[in-house]
Parts: sequence; structure tokens; C-alpha cells
Amino acid sequence: MTIHSDRDFEGLSIGASIFNHFGDTIGTLFTSDTFSIRRGETRVICLTITTPRLAPGSYYLGQSIGTGGILSERFGYEIVIGTLAFTILPRGSAGMLATWHRNWGSVCFSETRLEPVDTPVMT
Repeated sequence: MTIHSDRDFEGLSIGASIFNHFGDTIGTLFTSDTFSIRRGETRVICLTITTPRLAPGSYYLGQSIGTGGILSERFGYEIVIGTLAFTILPRGSAGMLATWHRNWGSVCFSETRLEPVDTPVMT
């Protein structure tokens, strides 16, 4: 995002929410890293969500610049919703498109582990 300021700000963070195509909020984040900007300055900031785990479907993003977040009250100086829309395509094991039923939800828990339990089962 490109940020231009007409005054000095300290301790700013980025907030973002991902919405599905029905307008439901899927998740929200607030960056723990903060930044400052000076009057007349223009800054370009790139936010990367490293493991979004979104299920196939259509989404859009809401973004804010402000102070505070999860551990303190959030004050947003600028909020923009819906300027970035994107689609997650379903993929099968062979790289082909597969199906994803919308009732399965919007989060895909892909990092799982099965472990045998050596407890006898009584019958």
C-alpha cells in the first residue's frame, strides 16, 4: 500500500480483514510491527500473510492504518474496504481443479498430523 501523510504519526500499524463474497469476516490481523511517517512523506508498505489457509472461494480485503490492535484499543486513521478482491482456486492432488463445497467453510486446515495411540480398545 502507498501511504501519504499530511502530518507526523508515530506507532502506526496495519490492520486487515478478509471477507468472503457473502460479506462475512473470515479473519482479522493487526501487525505487531509499527512504523512512523512524517508530514509530506510518502511510504510504500507491503503486508504479507504467510499462511492464510483460505479455502477455495472469492474474497476481498479491508485495510486500515491506525494505532492499537489486539492488546489495546484500535484507532483507525484511514480504513479502505473492498479495493482488493481475489480468488483462491481449488486444486486436486494432480494439479487439476477439484471441487470445494462452500459449506466446508472458508478456512482450510491443511497442516495436520495423525499419530497412532497405543491404547487397547475394549470391545
